[in-house]
Amino acid sequence: VCLSSLDAVIVQRQRSGMHSPKFAVRSILITLVLLLIAAAPALATTPGSLDSGFAPTITGGVNAIAVQADGRTLIGGSLSAVDGTTRNKLARLNADGTLDTAFNPIVSDSIFAIAVQPDGKILIGGMFTAVNSEARNQIARLNPDGTLDSTFDPTASTNDWVRTLAVQPDGKILIGGNFTTVHGATRNHIARLNADGTLDTAFNPNANNTVLALAVQADGKVLIGGVFTSVGSDARAHAARLNADGTLDTAFNPSADGTVWTFAVQSDGKVLIGGEFTNVAGFTRLHVARLNADGALDTSFAASADGNIGAMVVQSNGMIIVGGSFGNVNGTARSRIARLNADGTLDASFNPDVKSGTDPDCHVYAMALQVDGRAVIGGDFTTVGGAARRNIARINTNAAPGAPASPVATAGLLQVTVSWTAPASDGGSAITAYTATASPGGRTCTAATTTCTISGLDNAVAYTVTVTATNLVGTGGASSATSAVRPYKTLVMKRPRVQGARIVSTVKTTGAATITQHVHTTAGKVACTKVIRVTRKQAQVVSCPLNRSTRDALKKARQTLVVTTSVLTSKGATLQITHSVRVNKTR
Repeated sequence: VCLSSLDAVIVQRQRSGMHSPKFAVRSILITLVLLLIAAAPALATTPGSLDSGFAPTITGGVNAIAVQADGRTLIGGSLSAVDGTTRNKLARLNADGTLDTAFNPIVSDSIFAIAVQPDGKILIGGMFTAVNSEARNQIARLNPDGTLDSTFDPTASTNDWVRTLAVQPDGKILIGGNFTTVHGATRNHIARLNADGTLDTAFNPNANNTVLALAVQADGKVLIGGVFTSVGSDARAHAARLNADGTLDTAFNPSADGTVWTFAVQSDGKVLIGGEFTNVAGFTRLHVARLNADGALDTSFAASADGNIGAMVVQSNGMIIVGGSFGNVNGTARSRIARLNADGTLDASFNPDVKSGTDPDCHVYAMALQVDGRAVIGGDFTTVGGAARRNIARINTNAAPGAPASPVATAGLLQVTVSWTAPASDGGSAITAYTATASPGGRTCTAATTTCTISGLDNAVAYTVTVTATNLVGTGGASSATSAVRPYKTLVMKRPRVQGARIVSTVKTTGAATITQHVHTTAGKVACTKVIRVTRKQAQVVSCPLNRSTRDALKKARQTLVVTTSVLTSKGATLQITHSVRVNKTR
């Protein structure tokens, strides 16, 4: 079983590497097949599929990954080269996976943790003693360009390692590992640094053994996991929570029976834990469990793996990606990476299949989500989904959105306004835009909300409209088409007048046409409707008698009526105008 003990992992992570006419017809067919494969968008957006455009080759294991705000990815571990170019334990990849050649810090030994500060500076922790030829014991900070931040030098105890890092919202830095001193002061396995690297002397939880995992909750409390069995004077088996001041949260005591390697905090405050344990709070839980916000076991979540889980991330849609050394999840074959639904059941459609040839000793050590939701994974492996990938890969985790529903088009002045309902599924990535397309002609409008207006249309054409949704993965399928609507052009006519209980208008036509007059109150109640068909060019008087309810209302108070007059010509063009008419109170 991979990662069966802490010592086995430490040894593994120090590994430096992984180690005629017929011919013409055949050529044409091969070319066509290749073109069809290249043109198939579904392959690029299927959750769990390999991102074929991201293919760096890393010599040496990858233990830590951090994605910068600009989309570039930092990787650290025992690595010695990227695509054949020498790199000493740390490298940065461009968004497409190529090496950032301008970034080349020289770190003396393996890196286990990376964290990026809001100002772009980079924290690294590990087993090194020098960075860029300057002494740095187990922890250092780099400027964004890879040069050493000479002002930052906490100095953890020599020959002990920093295994995990976390940056608090206030800029303070949490470090965990198997060190026993920081800045010469006793700090057993966990410490907090001020933003300038000096020791926060008020924070001293005092774990009795190695801390491997840290996570900062939204309320400022700090989750710690690892090999320890006590924090301060209190028994805490492998997982604990600290108050913001470093004191123990005594209400939180999940009591795992084995090492906790990783945390992930859900948006609802529940906490996922992964590691080598097989029991949590007296219940069988094989390597993964979920805790309620108070630390009690979430008994409704019963996922399991047959090997260690060392990395976890939660997607924006609540799905959980886990990585480690396992070969089965929930009793189904899943090699080193899997995705769980929010309730802990296995996502059967997601199966990247990480392997290392015939070598069973392969692992996913690290994982990070990009802004677009794709997952970058690192470890010791040689293939993903059957394709060659040396120790790093990028996995498509999301799909394009579903189709918007129930679109409705409303005619306007040489334009159509469209509204719709959001898709049932956003594909796992937030929808960034909608596009409505009119047919015929293909004119469009784009909006972030569920309505927009397509302008520049012809009043002699009836249009249908379809709508698509786009997220960071791509654009989904189109909605059904709206009913056909015809924009209108302004009709020039005098304001209608009131004659007794009638609204009277004079409408001039240039030929055969249908004249429609709708009259309604400002509250939307129908007052009268009149339709007249004319066969030639003429000035037509339209007299629309007010209905009884409108006449009764006029006996109580005067009313403002809205008169909409439309002309549909024999050539299919629509002209329209709206007037308001004030009608006095009657006896």
